[in-house]
Amino acid sequence: QQSFVPDFIPQEIVDKTLSPAHYPQNKFISFLTKKCGNALTAKACKRFRIGTSKHWPGATIFWQIDHENRIRTGKIMLYSAETGRRVKHPHSQITWVHTLLYPKVCNAAQWDAMRKKFNLNQCLFGLHQLNVALSGIIIIVESEKTAVVASIYLPQYTWMASGGLKNLSLKTLAPIKHCNIILYPDQQALCDWEAKAAMLRK
Repeated sequence: QQSFVPDFIPQEIVDKTLSPAHYPQNKFISFLTKKCGNALTAKACKRFRIGTSKHWPGATIFWQIDHENRIRTGKIMLYSAETGRRVKHPHSQITWVHTLLYPKVCNAAQWDAMRKKFNLNQCLFGLHQLNVALSGIIIIVESEKTAVVASIYLPQYTWMASGGLKNLSLKTLAPIKHCNIILYPDQQALCDWEAKAAMLRK
């Protein structure tokens, strides 16, 4: 029977990605700095614990850290430093830390077993903000990038991200069920999220 207890990424691995010394190489952070300046960008990076990956030069890690400060996984994406848009050519450059980490420490047979064992149980991006003073309203958007940018321009709200259209569920929202929540979907997801909100209200 499959265990529903999530596995976690070791904190020491996360810490290695968080140094401000990596900021000049991180293309998403470079884009933010051009638009918002050093101080606001650094504050947002610290708030969301944005990391830098070597998997693709200049790639960003959006760590999923839960309300108990445990790291569920990290989403790695490469952005353009000029436009802030995700790089999709010659292919969409997006992957996950948990899929990259274990091949480096296991042989092929061990990795196959580990991949079957690793229980990915995602949480909202930004959920760890429950451990600090929150505003009265939590706004959930789809993309991690949107949550970070919006937190700079509208800091009076607490911003989180589902990380995907399908990641809104009773399980992911349970830690904030006592909060005042606003869903702010992408335009193409409006109908889907309205239907999901109606179900979740029950």
